[in-house]
Amino acid sequence: MTTMAGPAAAQSRTTHRGSDACFNWSWDDSGWWTTTVYWHNTCSERRKIKIVWKWSGLEPSIITVDGDGKGHEARRSEPEAIYDAGAA
Repeated sequence: MTTMAGPAAAQSRTTHRGSDACFNWSWDDSGWWTTTVYWHNTCSERRKIKIVWKWSGLEPSIITVDGDGKGHEARRSEPEAIYDAGAA
């Protein structure tokens, strides 16, 4: 069994990036207990972003974001899907 620690473990991270309609988003799989999704609403209007989490015990996060707004949401799960849920 090989256990990674130190710089080698840090290099094994994968950053996931994507976009859907007005949102650009990213997250990486380096968190031990939580995963944080970061987003940016690139449109000038207020929109909703929806994050569906892999762990079935968590309800999806639906967040209203102002035009050109940025934010983040952390949970004890990786996201399964992230998408623009329409105008707020």
